[in-house]
Amino acid sequence: MRRRLLLCIAVLALLAGALPVQAQRLLPPVPIEPPAQPERNLVTVSAHDVKITVDEQVAVFEVTLELSNRGRRDAEADLVMPLPAQAAVTDLGLWIDGRRLEARLLDADEALQAYTDIVRQRLDPALLEYAGEGALRARVFPVPADGSVQVALRYAQVLPREGDLIRLDYAFQTSLVADEDLQRSFAAALRSSEGIGVVYSPTHDLDIDRDTEQTLVTVRGASIATVPGVLLYYGLQEEDVAASVLSYREGDGDGHFMLLLMPPGPAAGARVVSRDVTIVLDTSGSMRGEKLDQAKAAAIYVLRNLNRGDRFGLVSFGSSVRPFASELLGLERVDDAIQHIQELRAEGGTNIEGAFNAAIDLTVANRAQVILFLTDGLPTVGQVSVDRLLDDLDRDMRPNVRLFAFGVGYDVNTLLLDRAALGHHGTGTYVRPGENIEQRVSALYDKISQPALTDVTLDITGVGAYDLYPTPLPDLFAGEQLVLVGRYSEPGEMVIKLSGTRAEGRVVQTITGLTLASSGGADHVPAVWAARKVGYLLAQIRLHGAQEELVDEVVALAKRYGILTPYTSFLADEGEDAIPPVAPMLRGPASREDGVGAVQGASQLAEYGLGASAVTGEKAVEHSIAEQSLRDSDRPIGLDVVKTIAGKTFALQGDTWVDAAYVEGMAEEQVALGCARYTELLQMHPEWGRWLALGLDVVIVHQGSAYRFGR
Repeated sequence: MRRRLLLCIAVLALLAGALPVQAQRLLPPVPIEPPAQPERNLVTVSAHDVKITVDEQVAVFEVTLELSNRGRRDAEADLVMPLPAQAAVTDLGLWIDGRRLEARLLDADEALQAYTDIVRQRLDPALLEYAGEGALRARVFPVPADGSVQVALRYAQVLPREGDLIRLDYAFQTSLVADEDLQRSFAAALRSSEGIGVVYSPTHDLDIDRDTEQTLVTVRGASIATVPGVLLYYGLQEEDVAASVLSYREGDGDGHFMLLLMPPGPAAGARVVSRDVTIVLDTSGSMRGEKLDQAKAAAIYVLRNLNRGDRFGLVSFGSSVRPFASELLGLERVDDAIQHIQELRAEGGTNIEGAFNAAIDLTVANRAQVILFLTDGLPTVGQVSVDRLLDDLDRDMRPNVRLFAFGVGYDVNTLLLDRAALGHHGTGTYVRPGENIEQRVSALYDKISQPALTDVTLDITGVGAYDLYPTPLPDLFAGEQLVLVGRYSEPGEMVIKLSGTRAEGRVVQTITGLTLASSGGADHVPAVWAARKVGYLLAQIRLHGAQEELVDEVVALAKRYGILTPYTSFLADEGEDAIPPVAPMLRGPASREDGVGAVQGASQLAEYGLGASAVTGEKAVEHSIAEQSLRDSDRPIGLDVVKTIAGKTFALQGDTWVDAAYVEGMAEEQVALGCARYTELLQMHPEWGRWLALGLDVVIVHQGSAYRFGR
């Protein structure tokens, strides 16, 4: 054996010696490609769709994510999704393109560790808001190169109660980066044998579609992209008028509450109050063309949508005033009135005095009365003094009349229209140049077309309720919710006596069983109350003059809750800790068709500054629109530089969110992002996660000491 081995070596040596010199050089090693590693950082969420079915308080969530890979290799995604603390894991499943995927449920500590890892590695604290709750974690592979996969998740949850309301909460946040053009959708079908009552969201605008079997709730328009999670409350229809309450109280101070009231809709058999509707249409020369065409279409829409038992009046005006008839008419004359409207021509000046008088002459004392008043100009014929016009209107108008004024374009007197409407149980609505008059008028008329309770009064006892908004109370319409906010000094059960007029006469309903919190609760409520009050005060200042105590109150509330007003360009005292002026936001829509409208409306108040004293022109119209956004707000609308969360207010100073309780020189601990101490403090105080989710650099004051979290 040994001899054979030596022979083989000798033969190989001879062969090597016979090779050319060049061939004897060392050959370069053949490179060995390492196995392709999945890419993790190129996977994004490109779509996030949520469908929820709630049956007797048990919610089934069906979530679909589209994960996209922009890279050139297959990639792996480390997907972490927060789950509600009350989620039932027995009905949880995760699928990728129809194939079941292994997923792991994380308890609160494991989820927190995953979130702090993301903070440390990617400098993104958003998921810390869900500290203290569990999560789901899955490795999604492969996400194909330059392609996408569908990930489906299903889980069940018994929804918790918050007072007399049921709370539904969903987080759109995940561990993955969202595409800039991320598409989201959210729909919830609510079912209960008792019927669904009020439905409310402090985070998003909602579309609510009710039928006999369920209430379908969807998030409306652009607002779905602006907030990382949906919070929804709903009540049960236990009474004739559904009533629910949210409240918040901090320490021993007075609390804030939000009362939601909803009369039964038409499907529930509610009779509609018969009323008289008078349309007053400006046909002056400035209305010529598209404006008059749209105004005619709006008037025709109203006439064609009158309820059985309603009557109508019609007045057109230019330099002269032309009533269609000298008395109110029944539905059998609608076609004649439409023919008359179609023949109207634009000419002459603007006789607002005569138009007011003609409309008042058509009203009667024993029925609900509505006047829809539409104009695009200033008074030029007859009485032109705004003060005299308003004095005469207040003297002659019947107390049972609701006046809704529509200002078309910027050449209107907002003081005249707003005072006329607000002084007579209505609202002022403005149609900017280029906006559609018919759409704005028909939208308002649809809202007020089915009055369920008029001449509403509300008496709240047992809790020391005060400072209520809106004031005065509007009528309640079938299927529409009234959101009333206020303060209270005594926690406990409130007793509500609700009075109003229905088709069958005056009714009184007593509502009990609603309790206001002694501590904690829904922490968004104070900000909604503040927005409503600021809107009310600004209207009083503009309509009746700037009294010092009113301005001081506006400034104090604006600083506390981050609301832009003409009086607050800075939101902190001057000095080295002052917050810099906030750049004006883009102008928003005149009607809040999405969640941005109220915030943008508030920004307009600062943008137009103390020019709020103007009563005509673009600034005046935009200011009136912004004021109404505040008065009607049912969600917090604070600026992005001041946030009130869970009882604490933070102001953005430079890149740092600073607790309002922070004072220079107090004991302070530096905590680096994602370090062991960072995690330890969050484990001790999971509620801090909501504050740390504000940004990378946050100062929190706790028991007299400051904790400075940062990079």
